[in-house]
Amino acid sequence: MVRLAIRDTRCAIGYLPFAIGYRLFAIGSPSTNEFVTTLSLSPSLPLSIAPSPSHYRTIALPLILPQIQNSYMLGQHRHSTCALYAPMDSSLKNLTPLDHQLVAWVLSAFPLGSAEPVPGPTDNATWQALLERAKVQGLSPLLYAALETHGFVNVPAFVVDSLQDIYRNSALATAVAHREMETLLSRFTAQQIDVVVLKGAALSKWLYPLPGLRPFGDLDLLIHQTDRSAASVFLNTCGYQEADGLGAAFYTAFSCELGFHRAAPPRLNVDLHWQLLNPNFYRRRVKLDWFWGRTQLFVSGPVMARMFDPTAQLVHLALHLGVQHGNAPRLIHFYDLALLICKYGAAMDWRTAAAYVQDTGLARPVHQVLIQTQAAWKIALAPETLALFRPRESHLSERAAFLLTTAVHKEASVLTDTLSIPEAGNKLRYVLGILFPNAAYMRQRYALAPDTFLPYYYVRRLAHGIRLFARSLWWTFLR
Repeated sequence: MVRLAIRDTRCAIGYLPFAIGYRLFAIGSPSTNEFVTTLSLSPSLPLSIAPSPSHYRTIALPLILPQIQNSYMLGQHRHSTCALYAPMDSSLKNLTPLDHQLVAWVLSAFPLGSAEPVPGPTDNATWQALLERAKVQGLSPLLYAALETHGFVNVPAFVVDSLQDIYRNSALATAVAHREMETLLSRFTAQQIDVVVLKGAALSKWLYPLPGLRPFGDLDLLIHQTDRSAASVFLNTCGYQEADGLGAAFYTAFSCELGFHRAAPPRLNVDLHWQLLNPNFYRRRVKLDWFWGRTQLFVSGPVMARMFDPTAQLVHLALHLGVQHGNAPRLIHFYDLALLICKYGAAMDWRTAAAYVQDTGLARPVHQVLIQTQAAWKIALAPETLALFRPRESHLSERAAFLLTTAVHKEASVLTDTLSIPEAGNKLRYVLGILFPNAAYMRQRYALAPDTFLPYYYVRRLAHGIRLFARSLWWTFLR
């Protein structure tokens, strides 16, 4: 058992960077109450992370947290394209030597199959580059745990100190986020609103031996579409405000989620999902009943939370990575899948999963991601298993949507999204909503003063959008 004791104290001592993946939690003016989060580990984890003996110690973190600001980013906003990423094809030939070194370090400590040799010594400049690359790929906590397992042999002190700070911040962030999640889930249950915890918030508790090894940003929750209004009102009563965006009406009609943020501590972003994929072309193919029928419980503190079972988890993670992040995948997301397959592959119903993605026309992104996961983390998938997910049909519209969605510059994917919306009137509403959003969004997006001449910025947005659309089409054509 690892006990993470965190004391929140009021005191003026500056600011502490708080990095946990795509986004950061900012916790301001905490109360003086002490809370203790107990993290359970299994000493025997076949084909997964085996915690080192030092993980069984008690970590006391008397941290002063007057206000934690978003000053230390590990990645871009989840809907933006990061210039540090390159599109990864099925062979992952765009992985850099630093990426391969990161994988080697993690697998040498926590093998997912046959044991990997420990990487040889390197110079300080390479270590510094490796630190930065680990942040980009979301692997800093795992790298720290791997180096600790090997006793930090031949590792410079500045590397140990930097990774230790990131890991402790990640452990603290996930503990705070899970405590808030548990509070929200208890209240959702009291309101008779069914909730499924998605992605990092569930994986860090259920799949990883230490939650801090899997940092996450937003708390993603799946609800029934009929509960959308009630869930939104409930979050408002809990101090969460709807994030400024293209407007609730637009998101209700053309999106799959609505974001909320909380200004008071603990500052947390909550994304309510009533569908699983954002691009219209793919979202309309998803049959949610299949996922709702494949859930299971996991323990999070005093709460029994609900998540997808391993079979549905495999499909969702692969779809999310292939469709939402296909233009800028990160190694941490491939590791989620690799770890899931190694730990629960025997319990998965592979044929049911394959039948679902084939019947819904979602096989291509899943097949691609499985091949990439196998290449990135050196796991062994039987050829006959991969063959189950190979797309049986190859319609031009589906191939075009996949190319546009996974391009480095994916702005042109609005074309297939628009064409997939039924009725000409809805298509027009969708395009106009993107090109000419409401005034509140424009002022927030471009940081405009109240008396700014908005028509100029609408024209500029239109011209900029046309340029990005043309660039996206060109890059897709070059592929």
